Amino acid sequence: MGTHQSRAIVVRCWVAIAALMVSGGCMSTRSISDSGYSRWDGNDLYQGEISEFSLIGVDPAQPITDEEITRQFQERAGFTVAEGSAVMLVQSGALFPDEPMQTAMAAHYRIAPFSGLVSKEQSQTNMARAFRLAAARGGMDYLACYWGVLEAEQYDLATKTVSWVPIVGRAVPDETQEMRIRLKLVLVDVRSGQWTMLVPEPVSSRSISGRIRREQADQHQVAQLKQAGYAALADEFVAAFSK
Repeated sequence: MGTHQSRAIVVRCWVAIAALMVSGGCMSTRSISDSGYSRWDGNDLYQGEISEFSLIGVDPAQPITDEEITRQFQERAGFTVAEGSAVMLVQSGALFPDEPMQTAMAAHYRIAPFSGLVSKEQSQTNMARAFRLAAARGGMDYLACYWGVLEAEQYDLATKTVSWVPIVGRAVPDETQEMRIRLKLVLVDVRSGQWTMLVPEPVSSRSISGRIRREQADQHQVAQLKQAGYAALADEFVAAFSK
């Protein structure tokens, strides 16, 4: 029996055995601002996320009275964002917002992309007023900061065992990756400091890949989910806040 025939028999045997096996999934979560395939090719600038408390100007370490809470209800007023309004756009943890998000928002508003980088050595206590002052000096009426995570789960296909055979298995699709993007956005009125939140439905997709193209498939899936997620977030923003 020839070498090629022997190898083919081995492959078929292992595929048949693997078809009887049930493989569990492997879960992973990463920020949209650090969405590389692994920790070795992530964003070197990424140092963490902006705290919602720091963005809206609430310090949990400071004493808070019931009278102050009641006053906030009395001063609360709804606000809308007319199309064409000036919006300072921030992506938590990123030097500037992802381009698809900028494009989606720029179709309706005059946006100013602003850094959302944080430093572990820098206190976030005064970040709310700093953001609002920066926005005011730039003529921005509103501050929109958004966060996002990519949640993925990988499942082995029956063909996974083919990768044990040299060369043959490297290009064979052997893994399914289910991934979804979850986003939330906080909108702040620069003048008053009042805020509101928007949380759209997650957007999901599925990808099948082989070992030799795993990273390319993953990053293609990430790019597609960001494109779809940002478009959906911008559409909901317009529907929720525009006049």
